[in-house]
Amino acid sequence: MLAKAIFRISFAFLIFLVACSSEPDLTTIDRLIANGKFSQARKLIEQELQKEWSDTLQYKRLKYRLLKSEKGAVFAAIDSLIKINPNQALQRLAQLEDSLKRMKTEKQKYFYFDLYRKRARIYKEQGQDSLWFQQCYKALRSFTDQYELKQDLFEQCAFYLAAKGKANQGLKMLDGSFREIRLHQLNPQLKKVYYAYMNGEFEKALTLLKNFPVSQKDRHWLNLERFLENYGQMLSKEERFKLW
Repeated sequence: MLAKAIFRISFAFLIFLVACSSEPDLTTIDRLIANGKFSQARKLIEQELQKEWSDTLQYKRLKYRLLKSEKGAVFAAIDSLIKINPNQALQRLAQLEDSLKRMKTEKQKYFYFDLYRKRARIYKEQGQDSLWFQQCYKALRSFTDQYELKQDLFEQCAFYLAAKGKANQGLKMLDGSFREIRLHQLNPQLKKVYYAYMNGEFEKALTLLKNFPVSQKDRHWLNLERFLENYGQMLSKEERFKLW
């Protein structure tokens, strides 16, 4: 009881601080959304939206976060259902997809990536790999600002296709992942790897990657290294340029 009382007081104080601010506290709102506290985020956002903002960009940022909190709440409920009744979760996703198709605003485009990704997760756990791939492919063709998750899906699809003897199709998927990378943020050595890979110099890219410290390679670079180790011999520079 004491812990709940302290939490309520802390949250009330947080709302008071935001109310006194001359700008919306987007950092706090983003943190609440990231931590799955969607109702709290929504409460702060709705309070901020009641103010008159001379900067319309601030208003748009708040509306976007309101949409993210609404979307997060919808899929959090579906995640819980997946754990206890995957088939019922599939039904819920089908209902959601039907309702999205009937919407006449741009709002629905923000839901499709997660919808297909959740459905893919269920099919994966059920061992239905072809259905998993179909849903992943749909997700990758949908709008999202979740670039890390999008990269993960591209890479999973790349390995799936390569394992079926379709290394060049897998390469196309891998390209999708690495085109999400922000080149200006890259370590100079990794930038060399990137250009070698994109230019079809797969052996050179692999050698450079192997000589780069493991501790400084995130999962995307480790996946590239593993892909080139396993399937690099099936790739050619000629095939590489057919993808451009």
